Amino acid sequence: MGLAAVIGVAWPLVETMQPSADVLALSSTEVDLSPIEVGQSITVKWRGKPVFVRRRIPQVAQHRVILLFILPFMVSEIIRIFALRPVLQRTGLVNSVLLELGVITEPITVILYTPLGVIIGEVLSFLPFIVFAGFLAMEAVPKFVFEICDDLGALPHRVFIDVILPLAAPGIFAGAVFIFVNGLGVALLPNILGGPGAVNAGLIATQAITALDFPLAMAVSAIMMTTLLGLLYIGHRLFDLTRILTPIN
Repeated sequence: MGLAAVIGVAWPLVETMQPSADVLALSSTEVDLSPIEVGQSITVKWRGKPVFVRRRIPQVAQHRVILLFILPFMVSEIIRIFALRPVLQRTGLVNSVLLELGVITEPITVILYTPLGVIIGEVLSFLPFIVFAGFLAMEAVPKFVFEICDDLGALPHRVFIDVILPLAAPGIFAGAVFIFVNGLGVALLPNILGGPGAVNAGLIATQAITALDFPLAMAVSAIMMTTLLGLLYIGHRLFDLTRILTPIN
């Protein structure tokens, strides 16, 4: 009986705290986003006050783009590198397209079996790593930061230079260091795409091991590890690399 009496007394008070249907109708509004381009914003009136509405790229679309960078890693590295040879060679895809478009009059011969071929192979092999690092850095940035830039009327290039680039700097630096060190240590690229004259630290270490010159191989490995640790230390002092995985409040 005591519990029923308490409920009977408290229930009218609870009812008065619940908003009525007309109040709920005034507390929300609907906006048709179909005519709004992705990335654009509009201003709508709600209860006599301006409200900024922005249509964002769905997260599903972002994840699909990231998946496109992951797909090449599902194939063996040596297969990916060998697949570049018919693309970059004299009668390959690149020269054929450029000849068809009239950009060149004869095939380019400085792409394959040259240092340029090694650079192209390294870019295609390691580009996803810097994309992932930059993506992680930008994922930690709250969305309202960009909304504030829009509300203040900041131009896109100023947003990129003053907001996006500084916030993504730790991820870009970490990705650049990773690519630099791994690019020095990959022996397959100069062997397959660079020809007999191409060489890097990884190829030197591989040849030293083949020749049973283990002190040279250890020296090259030690130099590469020291370079990596030194660059990471400098980057941490400059950018605080822990911010890559730390959300910004």
